[in-house]
Amino acid sequence: MQQREQQLATLGRLAGERVRQAVTELGHSRGEAARQAGRLQELEQYLDEYRASAAAEGRAASPVLLANQRAFMARLQQAVEMQMQVVDAARARESEAHGCWQGQRQDARRVETLLNRAHDTARIRRLGLEQKMADDQAVQRFGQPALVGG
Repeated sequence: MQQREQQLATLGRLAGERVRQAVTELGHSRGEAARQAGRLQELEQYLDEYRASAAAEGRAASPVLLANQRAFMARLQQAVEMQMQVVDAARARESEAHGCWQGQRQDARRVETLLNRAHDTARIRRLGLEQKMADDQAVQRFGQPALVGG
């Protein structure tokens, strides 16, 4: 049984390492998702500010300047849309990393449960052997035990 406990302890250490790796990956993916969301927010804010300034200039601007502003805003809008896709992909990776972490954590708990059961079984077996030895010593010391009810 001791070999089984050692094997389970090794599995427990490996499961713990996988959980730590999953936590690290989850942290990285959360950080990346937050960075990408921040970049999206900056782009959206810049686009809003540029639209506001272009609207303020509005009628006073020449047709060439208006065309340039519209083209620039279209490129900014494309950049915002592309950044939205980047944010969605980063959030998907974060979600995947979260699922991986949960799975690794569940596996580690299962191994821990098995190890606890193995310890409990070994302890019960050891206590049973100790009781048997104590009973055998009592019989040797005091002779045959009296039969009850007979």
